[in-house]
Amino acid sequence: MEALMETTVWATPTPNHVYLLDGNNLLAYIKQFDGVPVWFKGALTLDKRGRTFKKVDSRMFGVRPNPDAIQVKGSKGNVYQITKSNGKYVCTCTGFQFRGQCKHVEQIEESKQ
Repeated sequence: MEALMETTVWATPTPNHVYLLDGNNLLAYIKQFDGVPVWFKGALTLDKRGRTFKKVDSRMFGVRPNPDAIQVKGSKGNVYQITKSNGKYVCTCTGFQFRGQCKHVEQIEESKQ
């Protein structure tokens, strides 16, 4: 899991946060001065246009990779995370977020049979 701390200098007083990503997927953010991750229900995309960031160690916020997560590489080289939620597999890829299913989950389910 990668953590990016926003360093953008805004024209108006705007707080910068830390963003937690899995590959290109935005999974959570940590509010400035809070230190507690706010997890999204599904993966989002972080728009970096006009903004600046620096990499930080996500462990400094107590965030650890999920030991039960399965890492898979997509056809375009993106890395996705598959976890089990309420007995069903969930993937961080865009396809799963839109359709509720994807080839990554299908491959995991087939390999578990």
